[in-house]
Amino acid sequence: QTRKYIFPANGKMKDALSNMVVAINDVLMVNPTLDVEFHFCGVKTDRILEILSVENTTRLDPRIIVHNWLKYEELIALYQKMDFLLLARETNEMTKANFPSKVPELMTYGVIPVVSRVGDYTAIYLHDGENSFVFDGCTVPEIRNVINRTLEKDIVELKTISSKARKTVEEKF
Repeated sequence: QTRKYIFPANGKMKDALSNMVVAINDVLMVNPTLDVEFHFCGVKTDRILEILSVENTTRLDPRIIVHNWLKYEELIALYQKMDFLLLARETNEMTKANFPSKVPELMTYGVIPVVSRVGDYTAIYLHDGENSFVFDGCTVPEIRNVINRTLEKDIVELKTISSKARKTVEEKF
């Protein structure tokens, strides 16, 4: 079964977009037959190619899917097909104080957060390996490692984590 990841943000200020894109590209290059999809919303294809050009990559792997503007109904339909939300952030005053609303929004659909340990939402609500994958930092190796951790889990483990993610939203938010 295809593992599907989504980055649903604008890639400005708070998110480590460049590091996520490079880490994803690394995972795909090492595993050319890996059955995965990485979906980006709110980020232009040109921006992703600009990031990858530093790595001498001139084309997008077909497993990297960039969505143009989606109507709300289309966005929700996309969320319902996703397995993971990938969100890497640096630790700074802005990210510590920010609670990304996309996290609980996607968790309502059973999407498993794969997020940097930043601020209250990871300290209070998300528990690594239980209802999410929480990792320290936002460097390319750290992001690559957490993606690989998600890929190591079997479908039964992921269904359990997904249902606990949804249950967290129901009970805590």
